[in-house]
Amino acid sequence: MKPQKTTQSFFILSILVLAAFTLAACQSAATASKPPLEGTVWVMLSYRNSKGQTAQALPGSEANANFSTDGKVSGKATCNQYSGTYQTSGNNITIVLGPMTLMACPGEGLMAQEQDFIKALGDAASYKTQGDQLVLSDRDGKVVLTFTAQKPSALTGSTWLAITYNNGNQAVVSLINGTEITAVFGADGSLTGSAGCNNYTTTYILNGSSISIEPAATTRKFCGEPTGLMEQETAYLQALEMAKTYAVSGNQLTLKGESGNIIVQYQAK
Repeated sequence: MKPQKTTQSFFILSILVLAAFTLAACQSAATASKPPLEGTVWVMLSYRNSKGQTAQALPGSEANANFSTDGKVSGKATCNQYSGTYQTSGNNITIVLGPMTLMACPGEGLMAQEQDFIKALGDAASYKTQGDQLVLSDRDGKVVLTFTAQKPSALTGSTWLAITYNNGNQAVVSLINGTEITAVFGADGSLTGSAGCNNYTTTYILNGSSISIEPAATTRKFCGEPTGLMEQETAYLQALEMAKTYAVSGNQLTLKGESGNIIVQYQAK
């Protein structure tokens, strides 16, 4: 009888070991499939409005958040771009917002949504990820914001039209009326386009959401009209070299610098 008991014990032990390995594998797979807080572009699904109610993001609008590994948070508040810092401890989170751009929101309800979104970020005290969603709650455990992870979009395959750029004087400005700046990121690492007057060509390297762009070579035309075109062209090309990260959100591409400041913003043509 002893050999039989030994065999049974070994069989039971094998089942337990197999079950433990299976459980660990399932937990590992679940963790691997869950987007991390950092390095993911989180698009808002709902927010707590000024009445304390849960409101859905307005159709056609977008607010998002990008938590970087260096403790910075940035994104689009609905119309304007914002930035700030954050700290986490376990599931606790503290978000301190900094400067924002100051454009007016043209659509009905967009400005109110933006204001509520910014307030909700500041009210966040804890976070949790559930599948592809991020939930931020206040100190009382009440949900203030719900996001979904943005599906990665291709950098290549589009002609990008610049809409704002860093002019080198710590200001993000719009293009001169009637001018056009383009960028085409090739799958082979080439970057080409029009800088407004001259065509340019250079190369870029990606590493996750990080980007490095080499100094560009250009044609040598001079364009006297409109006034300021050549200065705009020079500032744009210099801005490209300062780009450290990139993010594609819908039909928009944003290049940012070392400190998370906006370098260039594009829209797909």
